[in-house]
Amino acid sequence: STLSMANISKKTRKRKNNSNDNITSKIRRKETTISSTPTTTMSNNAMKEKQINFLQKINYIMETNIPEKLSNTLTLTEQLSFIGLKKFKILGDGNCFFRAISHQLHRNQSAHSMIRSEAIKYLIENKNDFSQFIDETYLTIDNYIEQMSKYGTYADHIVITATAFIINKNIIIHEFGKKPILVPGSDFIDNQLHVCYHPDILHYDSVLSINNDLPFLSFQDLLIMS
Repeated sequence: STLSMANISKKTRKRKNNSNDNITSKIRRKETTISSTPTTTMSNNAMKEKQINFLQKINYIMETNIPEKLSNTLTLTEQLSFIGLKKFKILGDGNCFFRAISHQLHRNQSAHSMIRSEAIKYLIENKNDFSQFIDETYLTIDNYIEQMSKYGTYADHIVITATAFIINKNIIIHEFGKKPILVPGSDFIDNQLHVCYHPDILHYDSVLSINNDLPFLSFQDLLIMS
């Protein structure tokens, strides 16, 4: 079955959260090592389960996320413009996903190596949970981690999911002809970062509102796997 494109309001609103905080305050794993309360542990475990569920359904998501109608948009730029958003060009050096996330958090791309490193640390700490998702490209979780740790290695859905967890944000991925996908990282729908993906060149760009604010899309405008 196909998914129909939701009627997305052309209005966006500024995210409630201040995105200019120091990156260390955004890394969930650092917070949990400092103070691992029962409540925090329960919350993190619940989010981990939500992410595992997302990864288990990723193939279904990719196969079915084809809207019945694409309006009259011809390009991703026009598709974003239709919902009040625009691309911000990110350097294409293999680190583009992490650069795009850095830009979403800080309005610059310089924290990409730190974000990649923290995501890798999270994968190392949770190898047993993620090993089931390793395919023939990497064969083992250890090989995956070794390769994904390297500068310039393209991000995939596994490390993207880990990134969402460590920054405690839902990562919204826009792609031409498809409904925006929510990669779970926060229980709060307002906690959103937006990137767009170009599958033909394996590249990610950052996404802003027309007014250069950070975007927000409502629950019904996103593809969310429960």
